[in-house]
Amino acid sequence: MAFATRQDDKKTIYFLRHGLVDHKTDEEGVHRDHDPMLNKEGIKQAEQARVQLRDAKLPIEIIFCSPLRRALETMTIAFQDYIFEDHLPVKILPTLQDCGDWECNVGTPVAELEQQFPRYDFSACYEDKLYPKKEGIHKADFETSVKKTEQLAEYFAKVPQKSFAVVTHGVCIRLFCGFQKPGETLNATPKDKNSFSACQHGGYTFHYYSDKTWRFTPLEEK
Repeated sequence: MAFATRQDDKKTIYFLRHGLVDHKTDEEGVHRDHDPMLNKEGIKQAEQARVQLRDAKLPIEIIFCSPLRRALETMTIAFQDYIFEDHLPVKILPTLQDCGDWECNVGTPVAELEQQFPRYDFSACYEDKLYPKKEGIHKADFETSVKKTEQLAEYFAKVPQKSFAVVTHGVCIRLFCGFQKPGETLNATPKDKNSFSACQHGGYTFHYYSDKTWRFTPLEEK
């Protein structure tokens, strides 16, 4: 009996996690700043990433980014040579927002974001209808976050571009790579070997199969 092999649609994804922000916390340690921008250290981290990414001359065709302002600011600084000199398109995806529901992880209305970051394509945020509410596919629980990641993986498999950057959050990257576990907080990235640090970036071969499963292979492990 012959078994059909799974079709493997390969693409290259370069992940970049956003830089550091300042958080005001309450007595329970909950972050209460709404959608914060980068702090001075975060800006410095993004500028350092800019030098590394510029020198790497990544063969990317488009950048996808979270609509949270710390990610947008990180992308604007770190990928400025690609955006402003190479005129690379940038698409903002609401499904790339952070998965938790603390104030720091709740987004800004799209019209305000467009005024602050006018060069980017926010059409997916308008089409989403729910953003920035933490409802539906954006609900802050593990099972919903897994479903959202599945939608994103399928979306990335279907876009025509074969090589692109994704600017997002630590928990989102952990979910993509299968490291986030039930019971782990969605509001802060666990500090272990499977997490990206602030402004860390890395390239992967993204294998998406016909049965809607996927895996990532670090580029240095081709």
